[in-house]
Amino acid sequence: MIRGKHSNHVPVYDWILALTAAFAASYLYIFYDQLATRPGAPNTQDMVIALGGLVLLLEATRRSLGLPLTIVAGVFIVYSLAGPYMPDVISHKGASLSKLASHQWLGTEGVFGVALGVSTSFVFLFVLFGALLERAGAGNYFIKVAYALLGHMRGGPAKAAVVSSGLSGVISGSSIANVVTLVPLPFR
Repeated sequence: MIRGKHSNHVPVYDWILALTAAFAASYLYIFYDQLATRPGAPNTQDMVIALGGLVLLLEATRRSLGLPLTIVAGVFIVYSLAGPYMPDVISHKGASLSKLASHQWLGTEGVFGVALGVSTSFVFLFVLFGALLERAGAGNYFIKVAYALLGHMRGGPAKAAVVSSGLSGVISGSSIANVVTLVPLPFR
């Protein structure tokens, strides 16, 4: 694929990475009974899957959200492994590679923890509601009402943006849905 040009072709290595990541994510479901009998004591297969899953998650983060977030995540992973070698102010006992992989991938405190549960349960609904409001024209209506009220004043566009955001927020109650509803498509 040439940079800057869109293609309908997905490279074979992307399919391989996607299938491998899907298997690593479904590993917990497939081998739940075996994992439940050895909590906190992963075997070699568990370690390979967990470390591979973490690496694939970092690559997916890099591709979808960019290099800066991947670097921040990598720094925290290095920090959790290199705790004993850090300066006294930020040093800690540290974690072994086995403990890191078990905690981050195989347990409920890491990747598949509360944050993912909240995102899939609640944030998705707010984004869906915001998208429905936007498709129904509510976002445009809120903006027009706010401009009609405040557009003639000094700083009117800024005031109108605040009022339209408030109108949308009263209905949705979510900042995420507010952005989906009110931010024009070229800015997303």
